[in-house]
Amino acid sequence: MQDTTRKMDGFVDRRKEGIKTPEYATQLVNGFRSTVVDFEGEDALAKCKKITAALVGIGGNQDELVGECRMVVKILRKRRPWLWPAIPGPPLSPERCAVVPSKCYVTPPATKLRDTE
Repeated sequence: MQDTTRKMDGFVDRRKEGIKTPEYATQLVNGFRSTVVDFEGEDALAKCKKITAALVGIGGNQDELVGECRMVVKILRKRRPWLWPAIPGPPLSPERCAVVPSKCYVTPPATKLRDTE
């Protein structure tokens, strides 16, 4: 399980250069407002493309990182049933597991597929 969670650290480290602060994004938006909005010069399109490319880069990097981390969480969720016996305490009855699956220490009987993801 530790190896799986370390993958998330690796994803963050790999994208560290693209992770920007909220202040940086605010600075870009303010720069866009002050230099591009209502500007009709010849280089208006170039300025607009430069700033919007930086904003798209921030968003794209965040989207990719969230997707990678979500994949790790899905893997951990799928492996969780094998970890249940390690949780101390008495297991709940199968009837109770059907009502409160998050409190189960044993796998509840499969009755139907749940749409949880």
